[in-house]
Amino acid sequence: MLESTDKVYDEVTTLRTRNDALTYISNIKRKTFKSVCHELKRFEEARKSLAAEKVEMLHLVVPVLTELRSKMLK
Repeated sequence: MLESTDKVYDEVTTLRTRNDALTYISNIKRKTFKSVCHELKRFEEARKSLAAEKVEMLHLVVPVLTELRSKMLK
């Protein structure tokens, strides 16, 4: 959801400015927003890599969790 919002961020800003409602997004810095989207994308990729219906994937959870944790600590 945040990624789709990021794609139309400029359009949303333009519409909010026209409607004199810029206060709804004025406290959100674009760089911070992009950074949050980037960090959350890692979790989405991990979720997709671990998603399987008929294959045991439990042995992959710890390595993926360890990788996510190390990236988030940086």
